[in-house]
Amino acid sequence: MVRFHSPYIDEDPNQLYVTLEVVDYDDYIVVDIIPLNLDNRLFFRPINTVKYEDLEVVAIGTEDLIGYYVSVTKPDGSQSFGKIKSVQELKIFADLDITSEGVETNIWATILDIRGKEHSGYVFLKL
Repeated sequence: MVRFHSPYIDEDPNQLYVTLEVVDYDDYIVVDIIPLNLDNRLFFRPINTVKYEDLEVVAIGTEDLIGYYVSVTKPDGSQSFGKIKSVQELKIFADLDITSEGVETNIWATILDIRGKEHSGYVFLKL
């Protein structure tokens, strides 16, 4: 998890990003990132390639995720989308596994979907 250490004036300084890939060139390092939360107007999450020097690694507790829109993968394998209402553990070392569909995590959360129905499962960030 990272964020920009010096965001532009119109950017949210607390916006978090998931690191997808780090590429080390001889004279600089670039990082592919996606925003942690989804803007409801976006169909796809944008993947941005930025300079490593513009980012700072952020140590967060899972409680900081409350209020973000994510998908969860439920025990039966189905997925639901909604706003995080609660998390099971307040502090956890987040395991992130990048798949062709998105980023799987080991963070157990309860979300509220658009109809107000609760769903619980592992946070899944769709690409």
